[in-house]
Amino acid sequence: MALRALHNDLLKMAIDDPALLECWGPIEDAADIGWFRKHVYANLIVSHWQLMWEVDVLTAQHLEVLADQFFKGHVGRRFWAEARTPRMTAETSRRARRFTATVDRRYLAAVAAGPAENEPVGTAGSTSPDTASARGARAAGHATALGVGVVLGAAAVIAGRRRRLDGSRRRGG
Repeated sequence: MALRALHNDLLKMAIDDPALLECWGPIEDAADIGWFRKHVYANLIVSHWQLMWEVDVLTAQHLEVLADQFFKGHVGRRFWAEARTPRMTAETSRRARRFTATVDRRYLAAVAAGPAENEPVGTAGSTSPDTASARGARAAGHATALGVGVVLGAAAVIAGRRRRLDGSRRRGG
Protein backbone atom coordinates (compact mmCIF):
# COMPACT_ATOMS: atom_id res chain seq x y z
CA MET A 1 0.00 0.00 0.00
CA ALA A 2 2.94 2.33 0.57
CA LEU A 3 3.86 2.14 -3.12
CA ARG A 4 0.31 3.01 -4.09
CA ALA A 5 0.31 5.98 -1.71
CA LEU A 6 3.59 7.21 -3.18
CA HIS A 7 2.17 6.88 -6.70
CA ASN A 8 -0.89 8.88 -5.69
CA ASP A 9 1.27 11.56 -4.07
CA LEU A 10 3.43 11.91 -7.19
CA LEU A 11 0.41 12.24 -9.44
CA LYS A 12 -1.37 14.64 -7.07
CA MET A 13 1.70 16.88 -6.99
CA ALA A 14 1.76 16.91 -10.80
CA ILE A 15 -1.95 17.67 -11.03
CA ASP A 16 -1.61 20.49 -8.50
CA ASP A 17 1.50 22.00 -10.11
CA PRO A 18 1.36 22.03 -13.94
CA ALA A 19 5.12 22.68 -14.10
CA LEU A 20 5.67 19.19 -12.64
CA LEU A 21 3.56 17.55 -15.34
CA GLU A 22 6.49 17.90 -17.72
CA CYS A 23 8.44 15.48 -15.54
CA TRP A 24 6.12 12.66 -16.67
CA GLY A 25 7.28 13.10 -20.26
CA PRO A 26 5.94 14.96 -23.26
CA ILE A 27 2.25 15.13 -23.94
CA GLU A 28 0.50 15.15 -27.29
CA ASP A 29 -0.27 18.86 -27.21
CA ALA A 30 2.10 20.58 -24.81
CA ALA A 31 -0.24 23.58 -24.66
CA ASP A 32 -3.10 21.42 -23.38
CA ILE A 33 -2.14 21.16 -19.72
CA GLY A 34 -5.83 20.89 -18.82
CA TRP A 35 -6.14 17.66 -20.80
CA PHE A 36 -2.96 16.22 -19.35
CA ARG A 37 -4.25 16.85 -15.82
CA LYS A 38 -7.45 15.00 -16.73
CA HIS A 39 -5.39 12.20 -18.28
CA VAL A 40 -3.36 11.80 -15.08
CA TYR A 41 -6.53 11.79 -12.97
CA ALA A 42 -8.22 9.24 -15.27
CA ASN A 43 -5.09 7.11 -14.94
CA LEU A 44 -5.48 7.24 -11.16
CA ILE A 45 -9.08 6.02 -11.49
CA VAL A 46 -8.20 3.08 -13.74
CA SER A 47 -5.12 2.24 -11.66
CA HIS A 48 -7.34 2.16 -8.56
CA TRP A 49 -9.66 -0.29 -10.29
CA GLN A 50 -6.69 -2.41 -11.31
CA LEU A 51 -5.32 -2.50 -7.77
CA MET A 52 -8.73 -3.63 -6.47
CA TRP A 53 -8.80 -6.24 -9.26
CA GLU A 54 -5.29 -7.47 -8.43
CA VAL A 55 -6.13 -8.01 -4.75
CA ASP A 56 -9.40 -9.70 -5.73
CA VAL A 57 -11.87 -7.24 -4.24
CA LEU A 58 -13.33 -6.16 -7.61
CA THR A 59 -15.37 -8.65 -9.62
CA ALA A 60 -15.52 -8.73 -13.41
CA GLN A 61 -19.17 -7.66 -13.28
CA HIS A 62 -18.41 -4.68 -11.05
CA LEU A 63 -15.47 -3.71 -13.26
CA GLU A 64 -17.76 -3.75 -16.29
CA VAL A 65 -20.24 -1.44 -14.53
CA LEU A 66 -17.45 0.99 -13.58
CA ALA A 67 -15.98 0.94 -17.08
CA ASP A 68 -19.38 1.41 -18.73
CA GLN A 69 -19.96 4.55 -16.65
CA PHE A 70 -16.40 5.81 -17.28
CA PHE A 71 -16.77 5.39 -21.05
CA LYS A 72 -20.07 7.27 -21.21
CA GLY A 73 -17.97 10.43 -21.00
CA HIS A 74 -15.45 11.80 -23.47
CA VAL A 75 -12.63 12.05 -20.90
CA GLY A 76 -12.74 8.33 -20.14
CA ARG A 77 -12.88 7.49 -23.82
CA ARG A 78 -10.03 9.79 -24.76
CA PHE A 79 -7.91 8.52 -21.89
CA TRP A 80 -8.42 4.88 -22.86
CA ALA A 81 -7.91 5.60 -26.56
CA GLU A 82 -4.51 7.00 -25.65
CA ALA A 83 -3.60 4.54 -22.89
CA ARG A 84 -4.93 1.24 -24.22
CA THR A 85 -1.97 0.24 -26.38
CA PRO A 86 0.72 1.01 -23.77
CA ARG A 87 -1.33 -0.71 -21.04
CA MET A 88 -1.95 -3.80 -23.17
CA THR A 89 1.74 -3.99 -24.01
CA ALA A 90 2.89 -3.51 -20.40
CA GLU A 91 0.73 -6.17 -18.74
CA THR A 92 2.75 -9.19 -17.69
CA SER A 93 0.39 -11.40 -15.69
CA ARG A 94 -2.63 -13.30 -16.95
CA ARG A 95 -4.80 -11.53 -14.36
CA ALA A 96 -3.58 -8.07 -15.44
CA ARG A 97 -4.20 -8.95 -19.09
CA ARG A 98 -7.74 -10.05 -18.17
CA PHE A 99 -8.32 -6.73 -16.43
CA THR A 100 -7.12 -4.75 -19.44
CA ALA A 101 -9.09 -6.92 -21.89
CA THR A 102 -12.26 -6.41 -19.84
CA VAL A 103 -11.83 -2.64 -19.75
CA ASP A 104 -11.00 -2.61 -23.46
CA ARG A 105 -14.11 -4.63 -24.36
CA ARG A 106 -16.28 -2.12 -22.49
CA TYR A 107 -14.47 0.76 -24.26
CA LEU A 108 -15.05 -0.78 -27.69
CA ALA A 109 -18.72 -1.40 -26.84
CA ALA A 110 -19.13 2.24 -25.76
CA VAL A 111 -17.51 3.56 -28.94
CA ALA A 112 -19.66 1.25 -31.08
CA ALA A 113 -22.78 2.53 -29.29
CA GLY A 114 -22.17 6.11 -30.47
CA PRO A 115 -20.60 9.34 -29.30
CA ALA A 116 -19.95 10.08 -25.64
CA GLU A 117 -22.80 11.74 -23.78
CA ASN A 118 -20.71 14.86 -23.23
CA GLU A 119 -18.59 14.83 -26.43
CA PRO A 120 -17.28 18.35 -27.08
CA VAL A 121 -18.51 19.96 -30.29
CA GLY A 122 -16.22 19.31 -33.25
CA THR A 123 -14.44 16.32 -31.72
CA ALA A 124 -16.75 13.47 -32.77
CA GLY A 125 -14.63 10.42 -33.50
CA SER A 126 -11.57 11.76 -31.68
CA THR A 127 -11.92 9.06 -29.04
CA SER A 128 -12.28 6.15 -31.44
CA PRO A 129 -9.57 3.49 -31.42
CA ASP A 130 -8.42 4.30 -34.97
CA THR A 131 -8.23 8.07 -34.53
CA ALA A 132 -6.55 8.06 -31.18
CA SER A 133 -4.25 5.06 -31.31
CA ALA A 134 -1.32 6.76 -33.02
CA ARG A 135 -1.61 9.88 -30.89
CA GLY A 136 -2.24 7.77 -27.81
CA ALA A 137 0.92 5.76 -28.04
CA ARG A 138 2.92 8.99 -27.91
CA ALA A 139 0.82 10.87 -25.38
CA ALA A 140 0.19 8.23 -22.77
CA GLY A 141 3.17 5.96 -22.93
CA HIS A 142 5.30 7.46 -20.20
CA ALA A 143 2.69 8.19 -17.54
CA THR A 144 0.73 5.01 -18.21
CA ALA A 145 3.77 2.76 -18.15
CA LEU A 146 4.85 4.28 -14.84
CA GLY A 147 1.34 3.96 -13.45
CA VAL A 148 1.05 0.33 -14.52
CA GLY A 149 4.44 -0.43 -13.01
CA VAL A 150 3.52 1.13 -9.70
CA VAL A 151 0.16 -0.65 -9.60
CA LEU A 152 1.68 -4.02 -10.45
CA GLY A 153 4.43 -3.50 -7.90
CA ALA A 154 1.94 -2.58 -5.21
CA ALA A 155 -0.23 -5.55 -6.13
CA ALA A 156 2.76 -7.87 -5.86
CA VAL A 157 3.62 -6.50 -2.40
CA ILE A 158 0.02 -6.90 -1.24
CA ALA A 159 -0.26 -10.39 -2.70
CA GLY A 160 2.99 -11.41 -1.01
CA ARG A 161 1.80 -10.12 2.36
CA ARG A 162 -1.56 -11.82 1.88
CA ARG A 163 0.10 -15.15 1.09
CA ARG A 164 2.38 -14.86 4.14
CA LEU A 165 -0.61 -14.07 6.36
CA ASP A 166 -2.63 -16.94 4.88
CA GLY A 167 0.32 -19.30 5.35
CA SER A 168 0.83 -18.30 8.97
CA ARG A 169 -2.89 -18.71 9.70
CA ARG A 170 -2.86 -22.22 8.25
CA ARG A 171 0.14 -23.12 10.42
CA GLY A 172 -1.68 -21.74 13.45
CA GLY A 173 0.68 -18.81 13.86
